[in-house]
Amino acid sequence: MQKALPLLNDGASVILTGSTAATVGSEAFGVCGASKAAVRSFARTWANEPKGRGIRVSAVVPGPIETPGLNGLAPDDEQAADLRDQLAGTVPLGRMGRPKEVASAALFLATAESSFVTGTEIYVDGGADQAWEVRARQPAAFGGRAPSPATGTGRRDTVASGRSGRRGDDA
Repeated sequence: MQKALPLLNDGASVILTGSTAATVGSEAFGVCGASKAAVRSFARTWANEPKGRGIRVSAVVPGPIETPGLNGLAPDDEQAADLRDQLAGTVPLGRMGRPKEVASAALFLATAESSFVTGTEIYVDGGADQAWEVRARQPAAFGGRAPSPATGTGRRDTVASGRSGRRGDDA
């Protein structure tokens, strides 16, 4: 950021790409989660560094988005379709997002419409991260069963054992 600051115009907008992996703690995604948590921290820290220049720094955090790369996570078309269905089932809006929806959030951050937005994250995930937070903290009797690895989310079903599966908090 220090090298880029002299190149940025006053009032510029820096948009980072985060991930819900930074907050969920998904099994087998530790490195991804840690690196995206760093992006989250950069957005917050860098928002304070160019004081007086009006430069804004924020992050867009996509959830499950229909992209060719997502399909590449499955060995064949049938399993890719199953993965998409399972991911859509974790989203309160009942579907996966579209790349255009992520682009719209980034466009908002790039324009003067977001002139008072900095150091924050905009989740474009259909409510999935918030729903995961709520489900993980509810008792099992009230639907607090976290999705299992079989759902394709990589999240452990540990609520029944007294663990929420997030940051080591108790259920």
